[in-house]
This record gives sequence, structure tokens and C-alpha cells, in this order.
Amino acid sequence: MRRKDKRIESRDEVVKILRRGHICFLSMVDGGRPYVVPLNYGYAENALFFHSALEGRKIRILGENPDVSFCIVSDYELVRSVNACSWTADYSSVMGTGKAIILREPGEKERGLSIIIGHYSDREFDFSGKDLEDMAVIRVDIETMEGKHGS
Repeated sequence: MRRKDKRIESRDEVVKILRRGHICFLSMVDGGRPYVVPLNYGYAENALFFHSALEGRKIRILGENPDVSFCIVSDYELVRSVNACSWTADYSSVMGTGKAIILREPGEKERGLSIIIGHYSDREFDFSGKDLEDMAVIRVDIETMEGKHGS
């Protein structure tokens, strides 16, 4: 990171940003070309969890190349100015890299879905066997991660 004064050194603060965020932008490589998708997510034990359809571009790409990068932004606020070149934004972000694994076992899939829903709700949900069969659950084991305060 070029601006060291914007780097968040505390791992606890980085995790707090992950917990406050709402959308994760997951980046993949599709045949040498970048591809990014916004996803709902959950975070636990140094991993991000996502759900998906069983088929589609994202699943195909991850099957071919599990290397991903991600970005999560929280606490975003636009800062306006009289001078157009002085507009900025206050925010916190987490960027990182990892390896994606498509979970196969029903117990692993249910745990991943519980982590995702737990990110957005205090409620607990039951998932039927059909629910688990009809969707993919992806775990990204985080390899690198850094936080940044913007502005």
C-alpha cells in the first residue's frame, strides 16, 4: 500500500470492518481476463463464505482457477467540496487474496450458509436437504488481507 498512513495495522480492526460490510466484490480470472461479482458474504475463522447457483460463470471459473481477490468497503461517506478536485470519501476497506473451495458436504454447506445468514441476521435458520442440494456454497480461505481508511 503506497499510503502507509492509511493502512490499518490492527487485525482486530480489519475484522471489525469485515463484520460491518454488506457486499464483497469477489474478483476472479476467466481465461486471462478479470471478472468481478458483488456478493453477500459471511466471515469466520479467516475465511469468507458465499452462496451461488450450482452452475454459471462464477462456478466454472472457480473450478478452473481457485485464486481470487476480494474487497469489502464499510462506513462509506461522500465528502463534498467546492473544488471538484477536492471531493473525496471517508471509508474503511479490506482487500485480500485467497483460494476458493466449492464445498460439497451437506454439513459444510449448512455451516457456510449459517455463517452468511449470521452476518445479516440474528435469527437462526434450518436448511432442508433440498436447499443444500440446490445451491453451491463457496469458502475462500484468506491468504493475505489488509485494511485501509480512505479520505
